Amino acid sequence: MSSHYKAFLVVMLIAAVLFWIARPIFTKFMADEDYVRRRNLWLCLTTSAFLVPNFWIHMGIAAILIYRVAKKDTNPSALFLFLLLVVPPLEQAIPGFGVVNYLFPLHHIRLLVLVIIIPELLKLRSGSAIAGTSETQKGWLAPDVFLVTYGLLQVFLYAPYSPVTDTVRTLFMLFLDLLLPYYVLSRSCNSKARIVEAIAAFALSAAIFGPIAVFETAKGWLMYGEMAGHLNADVDIGSYLLRGDILRAQVTSGQSIVLGNFFAVGLGVWLYLQNNLEKKQVWIGSIVITGGLIAAFARGPWVGAVVCVFVYFATGPNPSTRLFKLIGISVAGVVLVLISPYGAQIVDHLPFVGTIDAGNVSYRQAVNDRSWLIIQMNPFFGSPFFSQYMGDLRTGLGIVDLLNVYLSIGMAYGLITLATFVLFFATSIQRALILVWRYKKTDHDSAMLGAALVGALSGTLIIIYTASNYLSIPYIYTGIAALLVAFSRVPSVTLEEGSVYDHRHQR
Repeated sequence: MSSHYKAFLVVMLIAAVLFWIARPIFTKFMADEDYVRRRNLWLCLTTSAFLVPNFWIHMGIAAILIYRVAKKDTNPSALFLFLLLVVPPLEQAIPGFGVVNYLFPLHHIRLLVLVIIIPELLKLRSGSAIAGTSETQKGWLAPDVFLVTYGLLQVFLYAPYSPVTDTVRTLFMLFLDLLLPYYVLSRSCNSKARIVEAIAAFALSAAIFGPIAVFETAKGWLMYGEMAGHLNADVDIGSYLLRGDILRAQVTSGQSIVLGNFFAVGLGVWLYLQNNLEKKQVWIGSIVITGGLIAAFARGPWVGAVVCVFVYFATGPNPSTRLFKLIGISVAGVVLVLISPYGAQIVDHLPFVGTIDAGNVSYRQAVNDRSWLIIQMNPFFGSPFFSQYMGDLRTGLGIVDLLNVYLSIGMAYGLITLATFVLFFATSIQRALILVWRYKKTDHDSAMLGAALVGALSGTLIIIYTASNYLSIPYIYTGIAALLVAFSRVPSVTLEEGSVYDHRHQR
């Protein structure tokens, strides 16, 4: 039996066990029928990706399965977040059939948008009103304006340098990748129960992949590493990356930093979910998600995860007491690590103080310094030719590793476009914080939900300082921002009336 099929058996075994363990935990936040359908779909999509030896046949099977389940799902936005990383986003270009060279590259996440998000958009737009939304909350919001402006600036600034077909394609993909997921998540999650179910679905996905990531690192074996060749995909993502002599897990993410970002956000939203669980269940979820985060061996996401936790405790109810406890636990943990037999080895892998892969830090700093100089050359609207000034920074793979989303946007599109990008997040957070502060005295549970979302987005905004706008990363930060906007749009009465379980049965 080849290693590819052995990997399939291992993945399915681990997933089956985790889904069995997770069922009593996550059905507190979603209907059991939805949990079963989502679990079965996850297993079917994974089976198809591993066993079907053709990309287009697999995508056809996936489209049919996802569409059928989405029609029955009570919260398609939750289904979308749950399936975001179910298989790697391997891609092939859809042929242009003689009219153009190709239509656009199709990968798993774009398929989710086509099959889940667009039908949900049509349902939203066909209704005379969005249920659960007050009249004052309808229409354009500040985050909407900044996100649309950010996207359109990218299209228009590059249009003079691109063929018309490329401009049209870029505009279409802007809607597909950025605007449609944001709009649907921010509008369809129109009650507290639906928001909670959406983050629970995301956390469930992280809980399933956590042990698979740990297994990858422990065995030094990328479980999905041969899938691109098996499906004959155009773009192969993911290669064996080491931190010292330890393999950095990737599972379906395509890159360890991308996986680390996924787990950091999963941990951020788990902080809220655990408040509604028994202590044993809290430990299970915390261990499997944190284990996956560690297995990625990505320092930026580690820092981002710390930010998620800190912001959650600092923003929610009783911040001084909660932060004091957090600091005490953190200090105790650091002491235990330092006195352990593996203390020095662990410290060497940590950000800021670790010595392993110090050359990566020096390279990143050199790229960042050069990026800022390039931004100063064209500060307002950037330049599509910025890479010409970075030739001496190419790696052995012949690329410049631009691991900083903010500087990449600044170089390519200028500080005005970067400002709209930052303001999109700032206004999303600001709107949610107003509600969090309001509910600290009247509704602790809702305040903690808002604090967890603010923490999760804050953490990923730190992470993208060390990462590219790559693979699932933009979908995740846009999705969390959309849920923050949804939180701020939910009428106050639905935030105050009862428990999460009660809300789930009031949909």
